[in-house]
Amino acid sequence: MFLNTEGVKSPSVLTYFPTAVWDCGRCKLHFWMIYMNQMKKLVVFATVLVFSVYGTAQTKNNKSAVGTWQLDLTHSDLGAEAAPKQVVLTILKDNSETLSWRTQSVDQNGNVFTYSWSGPTDGTTHPIETQDSTPIGTESVKRNADGSLSRHGDIKDASFDARSTVSEDGNTITDEITQKSSDGRENKSKRVYRRVPIINGRRY
Repeated sequence: MFLNTEGVKSPSVLTYFPTAVWDCGRCKLHFWMIYMNQMKKLVVFATVLVFSVYGTAQTKNNKSAVGTWQLDLTHSDLGAEAAPKQVVLTILKDNSETLSWRTQSVDQNGNVFTYSWSGPTDGTTHPIETQDSTPIGTESVKRNADGSLSRHGDIKDASFDARSTVSEDGNTITDEITQKSSDGRENKSKRVYRRVPIINGRRY
């Protein structure tokens, strides 16, 4: 089931291309090609962020975050990023030493993006990969004394730093992220994920 995206901000075209030329058909076509290429990069970056929590931290009572999570767009603030239709995060492994996650995002046009990461939570860098194991960036995860996770990632022409926490009841992940593009622009966002409950062996 897709979540409500009403009220979530989307970036303006002119935000990314303030000097775009619109005065002739050829220029319009050239601009559109550049624009689509840039938006593809933005979708990839946002998808990884949206799903990478998100290498998520364990709660203070050591309750594992292994399971399926869904991005709550109503209570998230994506800043200048375009809102996806849906984001599903699957935590495959979450213990004191290692973390493994897979994310699947659906954008507003119905395109599906799947990425994964696996590695120790000791601050070392490991690749972020697509479904066919193609690396598209790197991320490091460091588990803090309070159970939160500090993360740093580099993806294409941008980087991000984030802090991820899990609620005491183990059902909500909050991810606060600062991302920077190669030209120095910065975007701050907060993503809220809800655990997908299992009822009679099925996730709802």
